[in-house]
Amino acid sequence: YVQTTGTETGLSCAPEASVFIKLNATTDGGKIVFSSLLAAQTAGKNVNVRIVDGVNPCQVSYVTVK
Repeated sequence: YVQTTGTETGLSCAPEASVFIKLNATTDGGKIVFSSLLAAQTAGKNVNVRIVDGVNPCQVSYVTVK
């Protein structure tokens, strides 16, 4: 799961415990997202998280590093 510093109340899905977005790190795409998140955190960079619309619980589609 991924927790953001943003507000999840405006999403088109239901975050786990109102704050967590699911990341499937077992798929190739999920592994890329996970490694991107780790690299961004290590470098002190912010990320934008895109979710899969209308899927419950909320799931990460992709991230972009700022």
